[in-house]
Amino acid sequence: MRAGHENETTKQTAHAGGIRGRDALFFVRVRLDIQTALEQIIVDTYAREGRYPPSLESMIKEHGFTYDPDTYMIVYDIFADNIRPRVQVTERSRP
Repeated sequence: MRAGHENETTKQTAHAGGIRGRDALFFVRVRLDIQTALEQIIVDTYAREGRYPPSLESMIKEHGFTYDPDTYMIVYDIFADNIRPRVQVTERSRP
């Protein structure tokens, strides 16, 4: 192989890796934005109403929260009325 050819192949591989890295970073940022939005709804609801939202569906219906359920999975784990719920946002596997 010519040295120039190897160099060009390396550049292409590095460029493709950079694109994948940016895509992954995008999904991480969106996941964190979803997490932050849910946490804010939880805090606001408790401050305003003295209770935590009873379900993810109530946050969607009452607060206009939206997300892509094909891309992200949300676990909203409410244990008791007086204990702050646990929220976990996970990116689903991409094909």
